[in-house]
Amino acid sequence: MENKNKLKAALPVILFALLCAIVLGLIAILPYDRPATSPNNSFMNLYNGGFVAQDGSLTYYIDSEGSLYCAGDNSKYYIDKASDSLCPYNVGIVYRTENDEVKYSDFDGGSVKTLIKGAKQMSVSGNWVFYTDEKDDLYKYFLQTGETKKVGLNVDQFMISSTAVVYLKEGKLYTARTDGTQIKPFLADKADGFVRYESYMFYKADGMLYSVASGNTANKQTYFEVDEFNINDKGIMFYTLDGKLYSKDITDEKAKAKELKVGTVKGGLCTNGDRVCFYDEKGNLVSCLADGSEVKELAKINDKEQK
Repeated sequence: MENKNKLKAALPVILFALLCAIVLGLIAILPYDRPATSPNNSFMNLYNGGFVAQDGSLTYYIDSEGSLYCAGDNSKYYIDKASDSLCPYNVGIVYRTENDEVKYSDFDGGSVKTLIKGAKQMSVSGNWVFYTDEKDDLYKYFLQTGETKKVGLNVDQFMISSTAVVYLKEGKLYTARTDGTQIKPFLADKADGFVRYESYMFYKADGMLYSVASGNTANKQTYFEVDEFNINDKGIMFYTLDGKLYSKDITDEKAKAKELKVGTVKGGLCTNGDRVCFYDEKGNLVSCLADGSEVKELAKINDKEQK
């Protein structure tokens, strides 16, 4: 009985020690560049430029004059001049400038810090900024320490999907791990744009949209002509053709594409939660729901600095 009482008294200590061991084990095996928890840091917002990103009640966006703003419920802050690839991180935003610099700013623009120079492309995954230099070599920069590592891949276009890099090189799609190992050809076809959704790769070639399933790339599905396309995390595809905006539920084989009556679309097609954002014919930044309803103007072409 005494031994049982001792065991019972020691049980919380044993469980705590076991929990600590599990946590330490997970820390040891989980990569720093694990997927970002926020959907706004995913390729869904980055594929067509990453001009809009939402972080809770804050919306970051770049207007048609290249000014980066953060808008809240009752306020708007000018942050900096920016080019693309908006990625919310911590209490601010990581972004790329026209001078190929990667910067971080807090939400109100009060503290702007240059992280990387000479970045042609950029994407954030977890605590890492992945970027390419002027020679198209891929690197990753650890946001918490400033540590930089060369991944060992040369890419024309890339995205981070979990612990994998999906990238284009000379028109061909490849996959690799984020440490540069396990390089594998993904498609025999040439492509000039791609988005990965769950186990499917959607890609554009000569203006036509196709998809293939991972592990079964010989079974190719042909869709329709597109100028730009993007897919949100619910499987709704948005695409443009000749200035018109369309949507299609790719999770439903019977669903047909439908035109959204939102006027002429000039580009910048980015998913933003349940909404899609785009530039209209006047250069204003506009968003709407997947059925074309609740059209909202996020930014006018002549937006000025407001603090």
